[in-house]
Amino acid sequence: IAVASDIHYLSPSLRDNGEAFRAFQASGDGRQVDYVDDIVRAFVRDLCRRRPGVLVVSGDLTNNGERQSHLGLAQKLKGLEQASGTRVFVVPGNHDILNPWARRFEGTRQHPTDSITRDGFKQIYAEFAYEEAISEDSSSLSYLAAASEDLWLLMIDTNDYRLNRALGRPGTRGFIANGTLDWIKQCSERAAERGVQVITVMHHNLVDHSDVLHRGYTLDN
Repeated sequence: IAVASDIHYLSPSLRDNGEAFRAFQASGDGRQVDYVDDIVRAFVRDLCRRRPGVLVVSGDLTNNGERQSHLGLAQKLKGLEQASGTRVFVVPGNHDILNPWARRFEGTRQHPTDSITRDGFKQIYAEFAYEEAISEDSSSLSYLAAASEDLWLLMIDTNDYRLNRALGRPGTRGFIANGTLDWIKQCSERAAERGVQVITVMHHNLVDHSDVLHRGYTLDN
């Protein structure tokens, strides 16, 4: 199993090398958005050589949830599956859905561009998640999928994107709703009955990994 997270892919069609894009890059948090297309292509080439059975992508697939970035990354993941036979499974991160910061960069200005909804995520990444799901959670974009006969992936959507548009920014907090917790219990019982091992994947931390950076990164509950 190969694992990638926080790719923050930005479609080349949404940027030039103008003043607005350079300012965005310089004021960022270390994301190499100017090289991310090259990085992803190199990553795909490496996986085509290594041929892992599964690639798990655990959220923040796109820079700021741009629809064009989602479509571009999905196309690259499809190419990986076709070229290597590696099966890809994705789960969203807090930047991926209903993100008011979705932008394209042209000259000296940033321009709003289309983001995606929860249903849009399911549609774009259907073949990397929901078409192969053993079970789906009705409360979130979480799903259960079989990596092999004796190993299941519990892919949990921990993001709270409901208030993003009202806030004017992507929220960072993560939690697991009560309905999703009930569904997780059902999945666990089903796996135990069949003697199947479960690996859980989510975007947020389950425990604090830092005394400094954990608020908004570790699950609230």
